[in-house]
Amino acid sequence: MLSQIYPASVTEIIQNISNLQISKQEETIETWLDLNGEKINFFLEKQTISDDGQYVTIPIKTEGSNQGERLITIRVPTNQSGILLSFDDYYPSWLDNQDLFRTNKSLATFFLSAPSRAKIANMLELQSNGHEIGFHTITHRRLTTLNIEDFDKETRIPLPSLIEQGLAISNFAYPYGANAAWMHSYLAKTYDFTRGFNKELFFYKRSDLKKGSFIVSTSIDNIFYPEKDKFEQEITKILLYIKLTDKIFPCTSHGINFEAWGITRPKLEILLTTANNFKLTTYRFKDLIKNNIN
Repeated sequence: MLSQIYPASVTEIIQNISNLQISKQEETIETWLDLNGEKINFFLEKQTISDDGQYVTIPIKTEGSNQGERLITIRVPTNQSGILLSFDDYYPSWLDNQDLFRTNKSLATFFLSAPSRAKIANMLELQSNGHEIGFHTITHRRLTTLNIEDFDKETRIPLPSLIEQGLAISNFAYPYGANAAWMHSYLAKTYDFTRGFNKELFFYKRSDLKKGSFIVSTSIDNIFYPEKDKFEQEITKILLYIKLTDKIFPCTSHGINFEAWGITRPKLEILLTTANNFKLTTYRFKDLIKNNIN
């Protein structure tokens, strides 16, 4: 019962949180709750989540005649929120940091480009750990610059050989995020999902992600989040937002390192730990079509 989960000072339970807003500004991410036309900020470091993940209690600060701090509880409708974490290209650091995934009981999708025998062997090890392997082309070229023959050589033709070598590949990520609308339906004959890449924020309802969908994933690379503390603040806002709105946040990096196009181990740990604390699911792409009508 709620009385056993939350303090007596909880004043209301909100069943529908569709009025929670989020926007990405030049230097920060803002989140606020619109209650009866009133813009209300909440305190990210003080949220409480029930053991079953269905209820979230947050302190909010109100102004005007009702100035002060009070608690509200939000019921998450289906509790299908989560992160859709992926990594692109190929980096030995993926294997070197598997302990982070095991500790947080988290899984990811690793999109392989320029496959070789050694790379495939390491990808098979990741696959045996429960992760998903996706494809990211042979030579990592911008597909928008290719004719259809070269396009097929980069995207579709190599797939049977990779599957024969043991990689259970069913999803594809565009290099540099470069794509055209026709590519999604064309590749849907071969892959369950195609994935783009962008620095902006994109969120999806679980029920909207049908087989054949094109999904845009947000970069969480060091180039956009150079400071660990700022990354923690921003990712906490994003993850609390998806928790309360029952959405999925696709996010992508490259190596687990200090390079511009990578994510440091401490920041990856923040992401996985926060997602775990918020009782979010860490989806693989192949999980999206389970128990979903396509």
